[in-house]
Amino acid sequence: MDFYHALEKLCEFAFLLFSLKEKREEWIEKQKNRLLENQVHEVIDELKGIRSRNKEANKKKQKVIQNYETQEDRMEYKTYR
Repeated sequence: MDFYHALEKLCEFAFLLFSLKEKREEWIEKQKNRLLENQVHEVIDELKGIRSRNKEANKKKQKVIQNYETQEDRMEYKTYR
């Protein structure tokens, strides 16, 4: 999965989860840096730990986790750079 699409999926989830722009941007930046450091597993673990009452956010979270777990071996962005 290319970096653009990996980040896009995270952003879609973050928009459903965080109503405050600052909180959302801070969370996205943290996950983006993890992805760029080959820490996709840490991103997955964080996603799994998030609890929300928003059903749409939970569905999106599961899709992101599933995509990342399936593509994890192709998401070594630091290595590829």
